[in-house]
Amino acid sequence: MVPASGSVAYQHFIDTINKKRRLSELTRFIPNHDIDILKGMYHETPFAVWGARPTEGNARKFDQMQLGDYILFVVKGKIKLIGEVAWKLKNSDLAKNFWGENSDGETWENIYFIINEKELNLPAADLWKYLGYSENFAVQGLMAVDEDRVSKVENSYGGFYDVLIRLNEGKKIAHRAEVTQVVEDPSKLSIEKDEKPTDHTEIQWRLVHLAHAAKVDVWVPRSDQNKEWEGHRLGDTALKDFKEGLDIPRTVENIDAVWRLGYQIKAAFEIEHSTSIYSGLLRLSDLKTIAPNIVYPLYIAAPEERKDKVMSELRRPTFHDQLRLHEAVRFISYDRIRELDRKYGEKGSGFTIDTLDSVSEKVA
Repeated sequence: MVPASGSVAYQHFIDTINKKRRLSELTRFIPNHDIDILKGMYHETPFAVWGARPTEGNARKFDQMQLGDYILFVVKGKIKLIGEVAWKLKNSDLAKNFWGENSDGETWENIYFIINEKELNLPAADLWKYLGYSENFAVQGLMAVDEDRVSKVENSYGGFYDVLIRLNEGKKIAHRAEVTQVVEDPSKLSIEKDEKPTDHTEIQWRLVHLAHAAKVDVWVPRSDQNKEWEGHRLGDTALKDFKEGLDIPRTVENIDAVWRLGYQIKAAFEIEHSTSIYSGLLRLSDLKTIAPNIVYPLYIAAPEERKDKVMSELRRPTFHDQLRLHEAVRFISYDRIRELDRKYGEKGSGFTIDTLDSVSEKVA
């Protein structure tokens, strides 16, 4: 956690958090190795960056900081931003370029780059009760939250990031105990084999292609990475290794396509054209059970003629009443995905994750 209430800190907040910086600003100061890593992280998009002075306490916290850790910025009693640590380095010349020096000749040389930043306006006390702090607790300097406090939140409510976003939006925070799953035994279901297995691979590849247009990374299950569609191998441009991350449970590994940026999921897709439409929903329901407060969208992709079946399955009491899966899952047709890929996949511009929201459908 970082306090940014003082005049100097708040000016830095404006300079390198509100005002995003570009990789071209770094080339005079840091090695090509670091540039390449940041290019892979940000896909050439602008980024937020912060630094800490080289005091003994700051240096210790900086050394403890792990890639993927959350960073909270606290300004005048409110949490104004959450993000993840994308990369870190010590570089006084770059720090002077961004922030200059203070009256003692110090600069903010313990630098960490931030990804998946989200602006908030949340009274800090609303979060303190979940972390076990008193209502009037104040952040003093760069501070690491005890892992036990964070684990308690995640064990009770799922992903920490999602909990914070829902608190900021004034939404109910669901406890894991409230969404204990009661699902029919899948072995008793009549699940027919896919009629057109190539359709599944085609849509999977188009989702990989669209992920790159949206400037995010994409994961497909290891069992699918060697599959090809029209000469395109799924694993060639997908992530090679699955990393759990703080808010990425292992169960996500088997979902058909997962879009992510840094250490965070941006969207998850299950592709279904079997008669039951059930296996994909089971995987998404497992995810919702583990992380009941997720804020990223879940999609079922299926042929348009299967839409009514998808909607019907999502109205099952197991999915609807207990997990409220219908609030998180949207339907998107194969043809919509094909249209998006033809429109945006090649030119790779003008497409964002939010575009999917406008062409997908909620449960009626």
